[in-house]
Amino acid sequence: MCNKEEILKNVKIIYNKTEKFNTTRIAFNFILPLNEKEIAANALVPYLLTSCGKNYPDFQKLNLKLLDLYNADIGAVCDFNGDNQLLKIYCSFLNDEVTEEKNEEKAVNLLLDLIFNPRVENGAFLKEDVEREKHLTAEKIKALFNEKRKYALAVTVKDMFKNEPYGNFVSGNLEDVLALTGETLYNAYINILKKSTILINVIGSKEPAGIKEKVLERLSKIDRDPAELNETKTENGGKVNEITEYAEIAQAKMVLGFKGEKPYNILESAALSLFTDILGGGPYSKLFTVVREKMSLCYYCAARSKRSKGYFTIDCGVDVANIEKAKAEILNQLELIKKGEISLDEILSSKTALKESLYSLNDSQSAIENWITVNENYKHIPTNQDVMARIDKVNINDIVNIAKTFKLSTVYLLLPKQK
Repeated sequence: MCNKEEILKNVKIIYNKTEKFNTTRIAFNFILPLNEKEIAANALVPYLLTSCGKNYPDFQKLNLKLLDLYNADIGAVCDFNGDNQLLKIYCSFLNDEVTEEKNEEKAVNLLLDLIFNPRVENGAFLKEDVEREKHLTAEKIKALFNEKRKYALAVTVKDMFKNEPYGNFVSGNLEDVLALTGETLYNAYINILKKSTILINVIGSKEPAGIKEKVLERLSKIDRDPAELNETKTENGGKVNEITEYAEIAQAKMVLGFKGEKPYNILESAALSLFTDILGGGPYSKLFTVVREKMSLCYYCAARSKRSKGYFTIDCGVDVANIEKAKAEILNQLELIKKGEISLDEILSSKTALKESLYSLNDSQSAIENWITVNENYKHIPTNQDVMARIDKVNINDIVNIAKTFKLSTVYLLLPKQK
């Protein structure tokens, strides 16, 4: 059960009490409407803030402080949540009853110091820090091409939403990252503090004493004017776009991208999860049992959905000679689902697998925290048990009806270079 309190306009502290862990995890989530011109700068800021600070001018000094806090963990994550940008800064640390000293208070103070007391001079982050983080981010973007399966999926999604900010990579485009300066990043930092919706999630046996007062003290010095978050939208239909690229690979990659009529919240998404899982999830799925095993058309073939934006993809590794056969059979298996040709065994196997994955949610503080962040808009945040109950109620008609709402948007091929 989560205790949720709005301490300022668009600033909430959400406390999830659990005795399961010897650690506490606190995450500051800064949420902003997606703006294509701001994605790269916003995405880099959390990594700057967690690599150094005014009182910790380099990572060595910061790391020594973390070691002093019994190897506390500080980190950052950037992602899209529908048509909004999510910037996360978190800290995990041992509880006082384990260390027998005020470890919690020291860790909270460190987290707040890094967020609100950055290493800046004359209205800019220092060049050496900026160049270091730009280099690391640029290398991550470049490395994507070396992971061909991930690259193919990323390019497909980029094309599906090419006229929307969502079509950008979560770290921004490479040229935008390389153009960042200390001044632009400091302006982005100030804008994040002023304009974002802030969710402070605390996962642990107790809420660290004084955290609310400390946050209010820091935020009272900022002239906040939170921006209205975007209502996520998606549209399907229109001409199917086909993209072909070439690379030094032996095995071709094919991705089919399908767009639905709307995004889905967690309680609405049970039928979507079952549909994509029966199509291309576990070893009981149609793509695995028929396209991969029976017909031997693919080395792998899987479907995955993104409920927060209302789309799903099917990706496969395939010999060039089998591309058209594989594509035709993949689309045929989708049509069979739309016609209701789904066995009770397929539904039961999928429900069992999905519920088993939900059971593991409570084994990870980061998983619990992420769950709370993306579902906090409910008055009472749903639990994994709530979603499992929804999954149990899904019937074959629900699966058929949601399958019919999706339409093919993009066909992407990554082929071996011709010699």
